[in-house]
Amino acid sequence: MEEMNKSVQEVFERTHALAHALLGSDIYQAMKAAEEEAMADAEAGKAMGEYLEHKGALEELLAQENPDAAKLNEHSTAMEDIQNRMQSIPSVAKMTEARGEFSNLIGQVNQIISFVITGEMGDGCDCGDEGCSGNCSGCSGCGSIN
Repeated sequence: MEEMNKSVQEVFERTHALAHALLGSDIYQAMKAAEEEAMADAEAGKAMGEYLEHKGALEELLAQENPDAAKLNEHSTAMEDIQNRMQSIPSVAKMTEARGEFSNLIGQVNQIISFVITGEMGDGCDCGDEGCSGNCSGCSGCGSIN
């Protein structure tokens, strides 16, 4: 039993080391800098505030027994418009791109772990769906295009 605890301990120690390596990566550092830049951007902050207002109103409507369909549509449309507007803000676009690059890095790490454990390499799907084999040929539709 103690030997098993040592091996589990080693897994956690190495996972901790991996997490620190990720935190020290240029990709993570660029993402954090881009997030800070976007958070300091007044235009981005205003748009995010508007988005959160519509999101809160939408959640309140959805909590009602018979929500007004027109109001649901109004808030959903406003949220989509704000999201599109936010992507045209350079600091937000930069943050979104940096987050995507970090997500890709995490996906690559997960693929390596999966390969070492199973001996099989997926085709690059990183949709995160439980039970996903990484082969999209039999996929019921996670939305990932790989």
